[in-house]
Amino acid sequence: MKPNNLLYLTLNELKQYKLFFGMVILISSLLFSVSNLMVSLATLLPKEIYKEL
Repeated sequence: MKPNNLLYLTLNELKQYKLFFGMVILISSLLFSVSNLMVSLATLLPKEIYKEL
């Protein structure tokens, strides 16, 4: 397949499925932010427990 045809096909697919790609980006960013929050809480929790004891 020629690179020019591949670029045309890719752009057509992005136009056709932009809602799907938007939802995937939204879900992945939400999962990343929740996992980032869980990691930060997991690092802070032992310090808080140590301060209480």
